[in-house]
Amino acid sequence: MKTLTVPSHVEITVRRPDGQVETVQVPNSREWSQRDFAGCKQATANAGRGEVLSYRNVTEQVEQPTEYAALDKAERNYDDHVRSVYRAMDADYEGPAADRTPAHPSDL
Repeated sequence: MKTLTVPSHVEITVRRPDGQVETVQVPNSREWSQRDFAGCKQATANAGRGEVLSYRNVTEQVEQPTEYAALDKAERNYDDHVRSVYRAMDADYEGPAADRTPAHPSDL
């Protein structure tokens, strides 16, 4: 199995108006930048909910089964093969959702 590190969630440290400091997990968040942090800090201050002191992007280790990696490789090989066939036919291929309308009325 292959181990991957993926974003999990964001935790922020907030000093509430009563002086209490707490760590809060931000719902529906994966990874923040400094810009996201600045926006959260400003919004929290404007709402009177306290002062955001810091943030932390939390990651987790997940294992990708090798059969998925093999399937990905097989799919890439298939796509490469299909593209080479279309190139050999001198046709434009833009993927499975491409328009398959014949170029000439005689091809109908």
